[in-house]
Amino acid sequence: MPTNELWPGQVQKAYFTLDQVKALSSLVRSEVFYAFSATEPLSSGDVATATHRTAPTVRYHVNELIRVGLLIPVETRKKRSRTEEAYVQAMVDGYTPRPPFEKEYLEEMHRGFGAILRGIERERASALAVANEDAEFYNLTNFRHTFLKLTPERAAELRKKLNAVVLEFLEDQDPNAIALHAVTYMSPLPSESRKRYREVTGKDLKEQEPE
Repeated sequence: MPTNELWPGQVQKAYFTLDQVKALSSLVRSEVFYAFSATEPLSSGDVATATHRTAPTVRYHVNELIRVGLLIPVETRKKRSRTEEAYVQAMVDGYTPRPPFEKEYLEEMHRGFGAILRGIERERASALAVANEDAEFYNLTNFRHTFLKLTPERAAELRKKLNAVVLEFLEDQDPNAIALHAVTYMSPLPSESRKRYREVTGKDLKEQEPE
């Protein structure tokens, strides 16, 4: 299905609710959710194979993701003597709302981000193990750790360009090609955050540790 079309019940853009953020704070559930697509219907069995999880585990998390409105069933398939549902992500573009955040929402955001990072760590370890045997596989990975000093205006421009590059390739996918996980990340250094917090509040920012 072209990315400019929506499945019945699917929306182009939505903000994650507290229940949805809570659901994604689990490493396995986050991994299951992001293994699904907004455009290509996949079954629990497809995702169990992709994530190397057992089918009952994936089905449990799929039910939870449906319950909170993150996945929707869009197809019923006949597979040998049984039928199976295929699902897509309920939103094409999912966002957290703009701050200020409620305390519980912020805490669950931290947990969810931690789950994503642990998933990325597992992905990269597997990919590099394969790259040791097949050097071409290394070309499918990328990690660039860069420190920049930019004005707020230029930083906003960089953020916009990073997202635009991902969207460009999102609109030109090949369903028969290799599935990749692309993440963009940008953040002020802790020293900058501490400085701005004191300017805004007149207080010192407590050390922020992930949950």
